[in-house]
Amino acid sequence: MIETHSGALQKFQNSVGIKFQLYNSLFLSLPFYGIDKTGILLSLFNTDCEEGYAQNKSPQEIIEKFFETHPANEKIEFLFRFV
Repeated sequence: MIETHSGALQKFQNSVGIKFQLYNSLFLSLPFYGIDKTGILLSLFNTDCEEGYAQNKSPQEIIEKFFETHPANEKIEFLFRFV
């Protein structure tokens, strides 16, 4: 039975693990200018979305409230970075 787990682990590593490492290294080498703090702001945006949804706010209201708290020069570009 140990060999089965070991074989399954090796199969997973070959199918998924190596591809993950490859794509991860490719994305880490991209020039990420202009997206600093995006991860932190995405977490804050997620929280605002959950709270706004619980309060039955529209998506537009949620986004407007977020940008009142966290101003950005180009809102569309900023939201695109989240995607």
